[in-house]
Amino acid sequence: MIPYKRSIPRRAVILFMTGVSTVALLIGAPVWIVSHVANGTFYWTPIVLVFIGWLITGLGVTVGLHRLATHESFKTYKVVEGTLYVCAAMAAQGMWQWIADHLTHHLHSDREGDPHSPKDGLFWAHWGWTIPYASPYRAAYEKKLMRNPVLRWVGKFNAVWVFGPFLLLFLTFGWDGVL
Repeated sequence: MIPYKRSIPRRAVILFMTGVSTVALLIGAPVWIVSHVANGTFYWTPIVLVFIGWLITGLGVTVGLHRLATHESFKTYKVVEGTLYVCAAMAAQGMWQWIADHLTHHLHSDREGDPHSPKDGLFWAHWGWTIPYASPYRAAYEKKLMRNPVLRWVGKFNAVWVFGPFLLLFLTFGWDGVL
């Protein structure tokens, strides 16, 4: 039931980043904590920053992409809309594809054509759907989304929102801030 034809390059980066962040959280974080406690160099700043980053990007995706852009559940000031989209962009999940895929999901919920149906398995429903595929609906949805000037502006500077926080953390805390 997995929808559409798959091709790898375009969103493989997102799948890679999801895998890296999952491994970092499950293996890297405990190793970092234990090694710093053992050396007597443990401090809470990186852990607090990870939590803040999780909170900011989570709000961006759930409130910005899901409730505001996909469902149009509310209207807000352009600066708030832009801030939510920037927070979502920092999650590196591909804003345009995320919204288009979620609109498609609601069109075909748990049926043939649903980009992330749980009927295709746990892996597919949570991560596998980020592997690129040719959707007959995505182009139409993305064309509609391009009419939103705020979303278009945020998308234009996507690399800044994705990599900027890492650069800022590196410049402030060195490798401990990034890793």
